[in-house]
Amino acid sequence: MVRDCLELCLEAGVPATFFATHDSPVLDEIRAQSRFELGIHPNFQTGSTHGADFAQVMATCMALVPEARCMRTHGLFQSVPLFKWLGDHYPQIAFDVSLFIPGQTGLRPLMHYYGMGNQKIMRLPFTWEDDICFYDPHWDWGRVPAPVPGMAIYNYHPVHVALNTPSADHYYRNYKPVAARHPSGTIGREDCRALTFSGSGTRSHLEGLLQRIPARSFFTIPDLPGQFDRDLKTDDCAGS
Repeated sequence: MVRDCLELCLEAGVPATFFATHDSPVLDEIRAQSRFELGIHPNFQTGSTHGADFAQVMATCMALVPEARCMRTHGLFQSVPLFKWLGDHYPQIAFDVSLFIPGQTGLRPLMHYYGMGNQKIMRLPFTWEDDICFYDPHWDWGRVPAPVPGMAIYNYHPVHVALNTPSADHYYRNYKPVAARHPSGTIGREDCRALTFSGSGTRSHLEGLLQRIPARSFFTIPDLPGQFDRDLKTDDCAGS
């Protein structure tokens, strides 16, 4: 499913940031493409398979992507103690995308200082997420994304792109029972195609985004703040 997203971005000629949760050969495929960036997707919540505390979770994730410069936390977990701890122990994590501000325009990166050494971390609010739309009774998957002023970061989950998921009900009713029957918890490409929703959904939305917004307007998360060093009145920037 991650490879499927990779192929979509390659075909469209756009850069993207992939936040890794587990080890996979596809991580090296992403690394092999200079236009892509690997970040981490740590789960700091209770019961996490990444670990029982900040140190264990980050050790697990950084072992997956030692070069990571950016993160997006599971469940958008965030707190002042977490950022202070990251500043003291992992100053290489310079970018965070765990702040959700839906539908807003004119957004820009925000610099914060945390930790005993006043380490910097750039926080980039994101405006759209596929599974959040599942619970919006007014959401229309046929609504083609349009360029907006300022920074617009779109967050897609590979599983929902692969399945073209239109709703939480569709995901849990159709995919989860099939995945549970596989020892690895995942399914193959052919099985996935058989479960793919044929109408408008997450995948068609991503395809619409890639078709409507010029490739030159896309950036990886670490490259996005640099676009605000110049006048953006006539430029629209998107990150994914």
